[in-house]
Amino acid sequence: MEDAKEIELKMVQCLIVDCSRRSDRSSEVKPRFFRVPMVVKNQGEEWEKLTQERRDRWIAAISRSDLTENILQNDRVCDKHFVSGSATADWNKLDVDWVPTLHLGKKNFREVNAEANQKRVERQKLRAKRKLEEQEKEAEEKRKRVNEPGQPLQELNLEEENQDCVASTSTVDTNTQTEEIDYLFEGREEKIKPFDRLYFENDDAKVRFYSGLPSFDVLLATFNHVAPHVRRESKTLTPFQEFAMVLIKLRLNVPLQDLAYRFGIRSVSTVSRTFTSWIKVMDARLRPLIAWPDREALW
Repeated sequence: MEDAKEIELKMVQCLIVDCSRRSDRSSEVKPRFFRVPMVVKNQGEEWEKLTQERRDRWIAAISRSDLTENILQNDRVCDKHFVSGSATADWNKLDVDWVPTLHLGKKNFREVNAEANQKRVERQKLRAKRKLEEQEKEAEEKRKRVNEPGQPLQELNLEEENQDCVASTSTVDTNTQTEEIDYLFEGREEKIKPFDRLYFENDDAKVRFYSGLPSFDVLLATFNHVAPHVRRESKTLTPFQEFAMVLIKLRLNVPLQDLAYRFGIRSVSTVSRTFTSWIKVMDARLRPLIAWPDREALW
């Protein structure tokens, strides 16, 4: 955005109807002026859509039938029409000054019914509150289910078991016993290393429940995007397990002590440091991928 210093060599006037402010050097208090946003086409489709929407909304706010590209290029909107006295950046769509809103002088527009507008805002807030309560209730149910034991094994048919025992008593050998012992140790090894890649691979339901991500492929892509930039904190977990632990905390909000028990970490402080290390990098690496909803959707 241009300000008064950037356009001091040009005489410009405000585009808003009935606003007579100009960049007059003789004035003691010089107003600041801001250029109508341009459409940016060389930074990706999302950025082009965002800047196109902003330009369209500025032109709608100016509301003049005589606008031409030459006028839009040379004239500006002054600081009088922004709540903070300054237009915000293109990316800050949720800011009130993303579009000029004050003293627009739209003679051909009907006055806004303040009471009706207030009721509309209240209805939007009520809907948002109900939705938040539903989400919190759903999250609470998930937290309860996390600690529930797995489904018990189906009861064996005693008659069939007795028949099998009679038929196989004479054939039991050391190989069968060895397989049973190996199975027990395999289960113990799985408990020692929980939530590794094999735990989530080919099981998108687990991925959605523990991380909120839609599939294992997305989970793995996100991990590969973040992991190389994280300083390790735990010597007992793999980087993927640390990442999974952070996602479980974000998704289910389980206590740090619970995570320590689940992942076999003796110190809760280690869990806390690991979480902090990952969350800082995740914020920096993943923030550009977030598409924020517009203000009405948030309300």
